[in-house]
Amino acid sequence: MHVSKSLGEAELSEVEVRQVYDMPELRYEVIEHRVMQRRCTCGKIHRGKFPEHVRSVF
Repeated sequence: MHVSKSLGEAELSEVEVRQVYDMPELRYEVIEHRVMQRRCTCGKIHRGKFPEHVRSVF
C-alpha cells in the first residue's frame, strides 16, 4: 500500500543508531641530537653533552 502523505506528523516507530570509530593515523617524530667534539689549540678536547632524556644510541 502506498500513501502519498508527508511523514512529518507520523508516529516514530523505531530509531536505529550505528557508530564508526575512526582511529587517527600513527605518526612518529624523530629529533636528531648531535654532540660535537673539538680540540683546542692547547691540545685539550672539549665535548658537548646530550640532553638528559636522550639516552638511545642507533
